[in-house]
Amino acid sequence: MEIFRIFKETGIRITEFNSNFIMNRILKTDLPMQIGYVHLEKNGVIGYHQATVPQLLIVLDGKGKVRGENEEFLNIQKGNAVFWSKDE
Repeated sequence: MEIFRIFKETGIRITEFNSNFIMNRILKTDLPMQIGYVHLEKNGVIGYHQATVPQLLIVLDGKGKVRGENEEFLNIQKGNAVFWSKDE
């Protein structure tokens, strides 16, 4: 069994791709896969980029906007999950 601390204070700030958020890594393997927990503060941003691995975003609280290859923004909120394939 492994217990994870997923508080903002234990995460690292991510600024790549013009991003602004805090991430707690939960799992990273030698395979092209990782699991993390992201803290997005008010006006926080995960900058637009191609997914380097398949990515799943699960919204636990709040709301925001996402976009894919077609650059159309879609509203998301608590209870939504968004999946991007690799290179999308």
